[in-house]
Parts: sequence; C-alpha cells; structure tokens
Amino acid sequence: MTPTLIETEAFVRRLFFGVVDKAGEPYVEHCVRVMEGLPAAATDDERHAALLHDVLEDTDLTARDLHLSGYSERTVWLVQRLTKWKGADYGAYVAAITASRDAGLIAIKRADLKDNSDPARLALLPARERERLAAKYASAREILEAWK
Repeated sequence: MTPTLIETEAFVRRLFFGVVDKAGEPYVEHCVRVMEGLPAAATDDERHAALLHDVLEDTDLTARDLHLSGYSERTVWLVQRLTKWKGADYGAYVAAITASRDAGLIAIKRADLKDNSDPARLALLPARERERLAAKYASAREILEAWK
C-alpha cells in the first residue's frame, strides 16, 4: 500500500534527522518546502517525489527500497530522475530533466530551485558561496524555462 503524504514526510524527517543544510538549518525543511512549492494541480506521486527528491542522492536508500516501501512506479521514476549522481555535470542533469518534457518532473525541479535560490536562505551563506550558488541556480532556471 502506498504511504500517505503524512507518512512520507515522517519518513523523510527520520532519514534526515540531525542533518543540516549549508546554513545550519534542518535539511528536511527544504524537502517540505519543495513539496509545498508545487502547483495546486500536482499529483500525489509528484508530492511524494518532491518530499523524497534527495533521498537517493543523500542517504543509503535505493530505488528498490522505495518500491518495497510501497511507492508507485511513477514516484520512484520521478525520484530517480531528480537524483544528481556524484560526478554528473549539473547543467547536463538539468537539461535531461527539461528534455524529459515531463511536466511533473520539471515542476518539482523548479520548486527545488526556487527554494535553493531563496534570497533569505542564500543570505545565510558566505558571500563567495552565495554568489556561486546564485549563478548556478540562475543558469538551471534558464534551462528549465526553455520548456513551456
């Protein structure tokens, strides 16, 4: 049986318990904000994937673990596509998301970028890191905007 969104949020909170972002804030709040940043028409699969979007990249979980936990093929597919593997070029990764032409996948990545580039969050970082990330995220937004 597919977990509820409440169960998925609790799962992600356990996975990222004690983990902080670059500004020292609880990392899990980023995952919640990405989910909350989705359009009202987002599906439950997209909402689950938004909450889970970093678990394959930042934990020991695998796609198989997500399947065994009851997540749908669609949710797992979205999470896999949102995962940037070590050594991957960030621009190519974002371009692949755009090339998928999958509206849900692109919406999740847009919400992720919006949260990552939030001026209030970036302001907590050292100037050099803030400038680097602002440029990186601006470039990624341009790539995603190519798809309408």
